[in-house]
Amino acid sequence: MKFLQNQGLIKLTQELTDATVHGSIGINGRIEAFSCKRAGNDKKHANSLAERIETEIELSAAEQNKLKKHQVGGSDAMETLSSSPLGDLTTVWPRKLMTDLMLTLNLSFPDYDFTSLKADDFLRVPSPYVAIEKVNERLAEFAFTEKGPGFLSEMWKAIDKVIFVDDCVVFSYVPPDGTDFLKDTLTEGSINNCSDDALWSFNYFFVNRSLKRIVAFTCVESYLVSNDDGGLSDEDNVTFGMDCDW
Repeated sequence: MKFLQNQGLIKLTQELTDATVHGSIGINGRIEAFSCKRAGNDKKHANSLAERIETEIELSAAEQNKLKKHQVGGSDAMETLSSSPLGDLTTVWPRKLMTDLMLTLNLSFPDYDFTSLKADDFLRVPSPYVAIEKVNERLAEFAFTEKGPGFLSEMWKAIDKVIFVDDCVVFSYVPPDGTDFLKDTLTEGSINNCSDDALWSFNYFFVNRSLKRIVAFTCVESYLVSNDDGGLSDEDNVTFGMDCDW
């Protein structure tokens, strides 16, 4: 995997970093492109992950088939593997896709280790335009009040130049309950002081198989916190359950 420098995406990331809405809500996001072509140490790491995934799948299949012998109407292991969110794990491309997604997450969030993820830790979005609609809903107020009505359209044009959205499949990582890696990572070193509770967050991975490329779009919104007199404080904030577009 290789991070791809793209000035359009860099500019968008800058606009989504330490952004505010109405002066009381903070937004932190980034849009990054990665090449799935492998070389050198990346290739060795990817091969090691692929071997680990293949071994786990084989062991899982053997265990499920063993259990099936003692259960009436038990599901066949191959059927379970073929219906994973990433596709048929008995075939090559879904296994490679799983490796690519883990490597992308590791590059995007180096403070976390995603190498032990399973296929079920991801969700497939029905179409790229479902993801686009969700993102636009979340960023609508920010775009309208802070950037102007043309911001979202220009944003997607820049993304499309890199990934060709029409040709993509889209996935989202589903973190374990209570794990807000987006909040922890995207607001680390932030100029704005954000509360501990995220109002919402999303992560989408646009995968273009023919281009061998992934665009990761991650974003989180939180209340801003100020210790100044008359400002917001942790006690003054309304606590929201995290609303995630997984």
